[in-house]
Amino acid sequence: MGSFQFGQIVVVEKMLDPIGVNPKDRPAVNISRPDEIDRDDFLFVMAISTLLPGPVPSDHVKLPWHSNGHPRTGLKSNCAAVCSWIEKVEPSRVLTTIGHAPGKALAEIATQVASLRGNDPP
Repeated sequence: MGSFQFGQIVVVEKMLDPIGVNPKDRPAVNISRPDEIDRDDFLFVMAISTLLPGPVPSDHVKLPWHSNGHPRTGLKSNCAAVCSWIEKVEPSRVLTTIGHAPGKALAEIATQVASLRGNDPP
């Protein structure tokens, strides 16, 4: 894969579920800043889940989707980025880029990531 951008929606090969089992190719949002990628040669990604409970939990950020693939996100089913489900992956595990999180959702994700990191949003 080429360069990565904060907010890109990618498909990660064999990403584990939150309890560390069930490896499968999953969509995720790249939450690494470019300087982190260049320096460390890995990405932090936030998993995107289609298993949404009734009311969307506070650690989830809904993402736009369309059954034929949303024009911006590329997502094809009702889903959300799960801010508490973050994995460190090698760039070689990124199978493809399918889209980009839109501004409002990306701002929510950045705020939650900054809170987890204990600093200001990127």
